[in-house]
This record gives sequence, C-alpha cells and structure tokens, in this order.
Amino acid sequence: MSNEVVQVLLSIALAVISGGITIATVYLRKRWTSEELAEAMETIDAAVRAAEIMGAALGWDSGAKKAWVIEKVGSLTKIPADELQMFVEAAVARLKAAGEELTRKGSDVVLKP
Repeated sequence: MSNEVVQVLLSIALAVISGGITIATVYLRKRWTSEELAEAMETIDAAVRAAEIMGAALGWDSGAKKAWVIEKVGSLTKIPADELQMFVEAAVARLKAAGEELTRKGSDVVLKP
C-alpha cells in the first residue's frame, strides 16, 4: 500500500476511536451524576483493596479476586456487569500504579516487590 492510503486509513481509525470515546463519555455523564460516579468508584476501590488483602492472605489468584469484587459490588450497586468489569480493572490499575499490590511471604502478607 502507498503511504497516502495508510495515512487515510489511520485518519479514519482515529476518527472512529475519538468518536467512540466521546459517545461513551456523554453516555456516562447522562447516566450518572458525578456524585453517583464518585460514590460507585469509592465502593469499587474499597472492594478491590479488600480483595487484594484477602487474596494475598488466602492465596487467591487474580480471577478469584475479580470474581469476588464483581459479586460483592454487583450486589451493592446497580452497575451493569460489563461496565462494572471496566471499573474494577481501572481500580486494579490504580492499585498497581500506587504500588499497593500484596503478596504472601511465609505467614505474612507484604507489599509485592
């Protein structure tokens, strides 16, 4: 393919992605107020931290921790499961970025190196 064709295809792809992000943002803003969204994120963050602590202590893998969080938060909120999974993954990314992942070392639970 020539460079011009590739550039046109990339421009189209970027426009589609940008439009999708804009639509998702507008959808979420209409669906939840900022206060409701902040409350839901606090609940999700707390559940992810709890799952991290229990998971390290009980030897859960990441799938078990995620399933526990989705089950608990799903029963506390009205967030649909597909959206809840995205929020949980974002909370896990924030936990990892903050360096707060835990692991079991012997009989102790310590921060992951």
